[in-house]
Amino acid sequence: MKSKTFTLRCTDDQAAVIAVALQTYADAAYPAGGSECGQVAQQALQETARLIARDAGGTSGAQIRRRQRSIVKAAVSWYFSAEGPGPETAAPQMLALLD
Repeated sequence: MKSKTFTLRCTDDQAAVIAVALQTYADAAYPAGGSECGQVAQQALQETARLIARDAGGTSGAQIRRRQRSIVKAAVSWYFSAEGPGPETAAPQMLALLD
């Protein structure tokens, strides 16, 4: 049976960057005052960002729900694209951490 979580292991600096990317994406995709479902999604992404920032740089890594993996990848992809605020050159390195 497939595990319901995946482990994200990276440096503290990389974890901080991924967390910022996810927080920025959550705010952009689900702005305040949106639907109830949107607010729940934003809160879930914010919690995942906090988890990544806190645990991913450690020796055991951050345990992320597998169903959130694709949204974390989408957030990092957007953040490091021409539309996002991050440098495009960092996208391959950051996305590789999520594979």
